[in-house]
Formats: sequence, C-alpha cells, structure tokens
Amino acid sequence: MRVGPAALLCLAFLLHACAGPTAPVTQADRVARLQAGGLRALQAASYRDAFAAFEEALALSEAIDHLPGQVAGLQGLAAVLLELTQWQDAEPLLARAAALAALLGDRAAAADIRAAQGQARRQAGDRAAAEARLTEARETYTRLGDRTGAARALTALGILRRERGDLAGALAAQEEALRTLAAASAADRATAHLNLGRTLEALGRLDEARAQYEQALALERAISRRRSPCTGGRGRSTSGRGGPTGRWPIWRPSRRSRGGSGGRRRRRRRSGAPPSLPAETAPCQRTGGPEGEGSMALRDLREFIVALEDAGRLRRIRVPVDPILEVAAITDRVSKRGGPALLFEQVKGSAVPLLINAFGSPEQMCLALGVK
Repeated sequence: MRVGPAALLCLAFLLHACAGPTAPVTQADRVARLQAGGLRALQAASYRDAFAAFEEALALSEAIDHLPGQVAGLQGLAAVLLELTQWQDAEPLLARAAALAALLGDRAAAADIRAAQGQARRQAGDRAAAEARLTEARETYTRLGDRTGAARALTALGILRRERGDLAGALAAQEEALRTLAAASAADRATAHLNLGRTLEALGRLDEARAQYEQALALERAISRRRSPCTGGRGRSTSGRGGPTGRWPIWRPSRRSRGGSGGRRRRRRRSGAPPSLPAETAPCQRTGGPEGEGSMALRDLREFIVALEDAGRLRRIRVPVDPILEVAAITDRVSKRGGPALLFEQVKGSAVPLLINAFGSPEQMCLALGVK
C-alpha cells in the first residue's frame, strides 16, 4: 500500500500537534499537585506546610504565566492567614486574586474571594462591610447555581446578624441555609445546625435549640466515627473553626480554580469496605460503673493533664514558642509520629498554657473516656 505525499504531510502535522510543547503542561500539573498538598496541610492545621506549598505554587504559576494557578495560590495563602486571624496580610492577597479572577472572567472564583473578604472584614471588626461582601458572594453563588456556596454565605450572614443583635434576621438566614443544604455534606449541615441552635438559644427557644444541637452532634459523630480509637480510622471532623459566636464557614481554593492540564479532574477512589481494625486499637472496653457502665474519673482538664503525665503521654514545652505557625509545625511533626500530648507553658502573647494533641492516640482517648 502506497502513501501519498499529502497523507504523509497530514500525518506529520497531526504528530506535531499531538506532541506539542510539554513543558507548560508538566508545570501546570506541578502547580495543581502543590495546591492539592497545600489544601491537605491546611485541613490538617499544618499552617507552615500549607503556606509553603501555596507560596511555591504561586511562584511557579507566575513563572509560567498561569493565571488560574495564581488565583488559587493567592486564595490559599489568604486562607492560611485568615485561619491565623492575620486579616491585614490576607486582604492584599485577596485583592490581587479578585483582580485576576475578573481578568479571567471566573465568577465562581470571584464569589469565593468575596466571601473570604467578608471573613477578613469580620475579623477586622467591620461587620457592615463583611455583610456587604457576603451578600454579594451569596447573590453570585445563587446565579451560578452553587447551592452549597450560597448556604455557606447565608450561615456566615446569620452569624454576623446575631453578633450585632439582629436575631430575627439571623434566624431567617440560618433557616434558609439549612433548607439549601439538604443535600450538602455532613460538615456543612452540622455547621448550619449548630449556628441555628445558637440563634434559637439567644431567642429563648430552648427546646428548638436543643433539637438543633442534637442534630449537629449526630452529624459530628458520624463524621468523626472513623477517627475513634474503636474504629481505627483517621477521619477528620468538620472544616470549621470554633468560636464563642459559632463556627464560621471557611472558604478555601475551590477545585474549579486549581490549575491543571486540560481542566481534568481527579476522582478520589473510595473503597467499599470499612477500614480494618488494627490490633492495637481493638474495640474499647468500659471500666468501672454498675452493670458495665463507664464512670468518668476525671473531673476537669487539670486532672486529665495529671493523668496524661502519669501515663507518660505528656511532654511539657518550657521554652517560649510563637503561636503563629511555630506551635502548629511542632504539633504536626509530633502527631504524625504518634507522639504524646504537648503542653506549651510559655506561649508568646498569652499568659495561658496551651494543651495540644490531647487525644492524639488511642491510649489518650481511652484514658479520657475511662475505658481500656
């Protein structure tokens, strides 16, 4: 079979087009991997590692002129800073990210950035500006059909309104958020139930508040079941930060704004079988109490600290440490090695000692629960 010159020319062109320049694709994939690593570190509260990963992803994105990667990198850095309540440093990064998102015409990323700006304004004490930003974010989410994003914005709006004493407005926002989150993740629904319960409690509707708290607790238990020493899992609880006014939703760089080659998405492989039970985390057995019921021997945190130290599961850190990044980095290394609880006795800027990793092993959990 003879192949003519025209066919050979077409074949050469196709081969050249398929091969193409490989460097930008490889670099974009590396940006995506760095951002994914930063997200994992942020979810594990390893702020130093998260900041380093997002910073490297941003630098690489700027080197290859990859605008979606730059937007996600700036969002990631701002998310770390907001977790550490450093809103002064986060706001310039969010402003840069907003300008790039506008240049790209990425309305979804723009809504995420608006919501994060609302979080920064709330940390700065400017609740009016925070509510304006969150309202804009919610409207954009609604236009895009992003029900989860809209519900998170409503939850945050409810917290802001409760903080300024508008309990009726807070209740309306949080009830709408809960209706919107009917098919959302358990973490988001637990956050919504918790904040709705606190608003109902402030209104004096204690029975309804108790019902919301019970639903939030049931969802939290379902989320953390894999982390229990009786299941041997490693699941993490919800993605929010606790606080005196309710858990605040966190906006992190979304999957849609992370840079990768060809816009591909990786799907997480899920195993249908439950995790196997390691030998050292066999089912817990309660101790003490009539008819097998457990008795809590520890009355407060001080007694728990003494019990941890007696069991050799506590290390006291007597040198001064910085609560910004340094404490998180030390705890991250210790916890990953199955290390003991840490009691930081000299935290810079605070007169109160800091106990971390108190439940970081099955032995410590059993000690706290009065089981063996």
